[in-house]
Amino acid sequence: MGKQEEKIIAMQEQLIKGYEKQIAGLEEENKSLTELNEQLKELLELQDKELSFFDGILDKAKKEI
Repeated sequence: MGKQEEKIIAMQEQLIKGYEKQIAGLEEENKSLTELNEQLKELLELQDKELSFFDGILDKAKKEI
């Protein structure tokens, strides 16, 4: 193998390492976003329950008026 080919292979290996680091970073970011999404879903479910509760109170108050 010639010097030029060795340089090309070395550069390709460096690119691959860089891509692997980017992939690892994206996977970590995806994991964090997935966890955040789950937390937001739980928050929305809680808010929905609270709204239903207060809607019930409001309906009772309207009937009493």
